[in-house]
Amino acid sequence: MSAATALLRAARPLHFAKNLLAFAPLVLAHRAGESERLAAAAIAFVCLCLVASAGYLANDLADREGDRADPVRRARGVAAGEVSVRGALVACAVAAASGLALAWTTLPGEAARLIGNYLLLTLVYSFALKRVVGLDVLALVALYLLRLFAGGAAAGVPVSDWLWSLAAALFASLALLKRALALRAARERGLDALPRRGYRVAHLAAVERVGVLAAVATVVVLALYLRSDTMVRLYGSGSGSASPLAWLACVIVGGWLARMWHVARAGRMGGDPVLFALRDPASLVAGAALVGLGVALSG
Repeated sequence: MSAATALLRAARPLHFAKNLLAFAPLVLAHRAGESERLAAAAIAFVCLCLVASAGYLANDLADREGDRADPVRRARGVAAGEVSVRGALVACAVAAASGLALAWTTLPGEAARLIGNYLLLTLVYSFALKRVVGLDVLALVALYLLRLFAGGAAAGVPVSDWLWSLAAALFASLALLKRALALRAARERGLDALPRRGYRVAHLAAVERVGVLAAVATVVVLALYLRSDTMVRLYGSGSGSASPLAWLACVIVGGWLARMWHVARAGRMGGDPVLFALRDPASLVAGAALVGLGVALSG
């Protein structure tokens, strides 16, 4: 593998899909057809991809010694020696500077500050917070919310309390699912605790319980969201409430989350639930169903 290919892989391009959250406020507000706002959200997406790559490279640099002892993470570019420490440092600095410069020169100040905060939190997470039980999950949820708010600020579309509450519950469940997967893998390797983390294998049951509760909370918040004035205005049936068809969203999201936890417990999921969902046919069908439902309700 060439050094350039290894460096590109270390930048985690597959994870860029997480930054599509930047478009969510615009799409859900039915304003994606406004070209200037769409362009601004697209720039925010690019900025987030750049600073996220910088964060991934910094994380690999910080964890390179520990990663070499992990059966999965030892394949990461820096740990495997495919990317030099100097090369990773330079690429990290260039990606961070490029993302921040692009944000500050093209986006509203609030959006640029949110993207800067995203990078800062990523670095704090990599070097400190991921070792603290509970705070690591809160940091991961905050990173998802910063993507959401940065996209909204860039496009000039406010993020409603309902939307960020829904996103917080959803990504809390997925973050806890990720920790549960890591704990299950550690247990299978005969370990008592996660290396470089504050979790012990004995925490697995509690992590799974809280994660499932977060999944339930996601469906509850979504149901309440569908009853909000905003949703009634966008998807109303003319009777002062959201269209009955809209309630299928609760069934789809609830069913998908239930399946994700079931697949994880069955040992058929990798280390990242979001990346798994991007390759999982059932998850893709659920996503397509939600998109189709949105189109049908908007028509």
